[in-house]
Amino acid sequence: MPIDSIELSSKDFEIDDLSRKLSPLGKMEAHNLIISVKKEYVLTGLYGLRKRFKTIALHVDEPKAFKEKMELALEK
Repeated sequence: MPIDSIELSSKDFEIDDLSRKLSPLGKMEAHNLIISVKKEYVLTGLYGLRKRFKTIALHVDEPKAFKEKMELALEK
């Protein structure tokens, strides 16, 4: 999956046709990371629901370390 950008952010996130929030609680759970990919992919969620995305917001425990490791892995 070619990643376009990884952003540390807890700003408001507009969910549209190609933007998703990866959380079972939806808007009730805050995110701290936004990942944008270069092309459209399909996310399969609970009950087999399939949704297209190019941008996804999620929460990780150590966002700075996650971003650094992802960027190192992408350089290889």
